[in-house]
Amino acid sequence: MAPKAAPVLRFVVPSAKADDGNDKKFVMRSSQLASLVKGTMKDADSVCPNLSDKSPWRISRLNGSQLLAQHECWTGAYNAGAGVWVINDSKPYKPTLVTTNATGYDKGKLTSVQKGRGIGDCMSKTDWLWTGRAFEKKP
Repeated sequence: MAPKAAPVLRFVVPSAKADDGNDKKFVMRSSQLASLVKGTMKDADSVCPNLSDKSPWRISRLNGSQLLAQHECWTGAYNAGAGVWVINDSKPYKPTLVTTNATGYDKGKLTSVQKGRGIGDCMSKTDWLWTGRAFEKKP
């Protein structure tokens, strides 16, 4: 049998402006947002122990109705990870967890780079691309 072709992701650069031309503002207290996204994780206190701390949320617009919400989740000896969620900008918010291991975000591309050992001789890297509706893991 011939091998199957790798899936092709349709990468979409997020739009900073709302589709309808209105500049919608997202306003929610940090504690409310933390409470909202906790339901997306099985054991939030161990998966993302920093979720309830005072560090700021980073909110980016993805399109006219969806936002990217980021918060530092954990820090280890030589690695760290941020939690990343896609949420609607109004009710129902429906947060969707992308990862709790993110190390970077730039124009529709999420990245996680983690060291297996402190000296960096074994590392892992994962990318997720924005498809216009969700982040998909890059094959």
